[in-house]
Amino acid sequence: MLNASLPLPHSASLMGSENLSQSSLAEQLLDLCAKAGAEVAEVYQSRSLSRPIFFEANRLKQLESTQAEGTALRLWRSGRPGLAVAYGSVEPQALVDRAIALSQLNEPETIEVENHSQSFYPDLGEAVSVEQLIAWGKQAIALIRDVYPEVLISAEWDSDVETTRLVNSLGLDCYYTDTTLGCYVSAEWVRGDDFLSVSDGQTERGSLQPEKIAQQIIQRLEWATENVASPTGRVPVLFTSKAADMLWGTLQAALNGKRVLEKASPWSDRIGKPVISPVLTLYQDPEAGPYSCPFDDEGTPTQRVVFIQNGILQHFYCDRTTGRQLNISSTGNGFRPGLGSYPTPGMFNLLIQPRAVSKCMEKN
Repeated sequence: MLNASLPLPHSASLMGSENLSQSSLAEQLLDLCAKAGAEVAEVYQSRSLSRPIFFEANRLKQLESTQAEGTALRLWRSGRPGLAVAYGSVEPQALVDRAIALSQLNEPETIEVENHSQSFYPDLGEAVSVEQLIAWGKQAIALIRDVYPEVLISAEWDSDVETTRLVNSLGLDCYYTDTTLGCYVSAEWVRGDDFLSVSDGQTERGSLQPEKIAQQIIQRLEWATENVASPTGRVPVLFTSKAADMLWGTLQAALNGKRVLEKASPWSDRIGKPVISPVLTLYQDPEAGPYSCPFDDEGTPTQRVVFIQNGILQHFYCDRTTGRQLNISSTGNGFRPGLGSYPTPGMFNLLIQPRAVSKCMEKN
């Protein structure tokens, strides 16, 4: 399907979820769509503020502040979908005209939008001051250099605030603000002809832990204190949690309902059958950790879903359109890869729950 983006002027204003819900832009767009003959219209608004703090060679180097604002209008007229996007300030009629023009180029489709949902969701996370980010950065650097004064440390500490609102002509209006804190610290150690670079990071809500990130860097430096020869012969291979991300990414693709429809998933006909080790359970929890999310980009409330229970495939994840085609309900996994994209199945907060292994299983 076709869509378009309008490179409109950037707006310097930034509002939280409550103020965004009181903005009249979405209502103006929906009213103009109705007057233009659209059966259904939907407005997705996103505003963000990022304040990264950069350290280089053990010193504070740079402070930045970045704001972004975007509006996506999706409508159906004569059953044909049209999507237009504007960044910054919006001229409502121009956006509606662009979406209608594009709808004429698309084929009719079944209209899939949420028509009821909880409107108010509590904001997630807490913002912190720039001064606090700087203090955390200096503390982590000091802790590392107390043990290894010869290393050079670079770091980025960030507070990112994003507000999302989704409203449509069928009565849906939901919104929330998500504040996420993140840091990335790397240490470079030059020792004679040897060069070592180690790094680690955190993503949290409310507060970061400079002591913990410093200890993680120190641990990696301790492991590299002595140069040793590479082992020979058969050796065990251990996957850390970061390296295992590649494996879980493959599993996520296999659980994607769209891949099932395309016959691209090796598990398309494996519901109720074993697909991985029986000691593993894979599930999605929308309330866990810093990546929690109350609703997807279609306005469907997110939910806890067990995809694989003790190795047995239970469910696939899907958006509204994919769910209808699979004859199941949406799992609340309809997300936009970008503001100018249509919702598509996407997973978040995939968690792995191990099961205790008996000695008999270990021997086998």
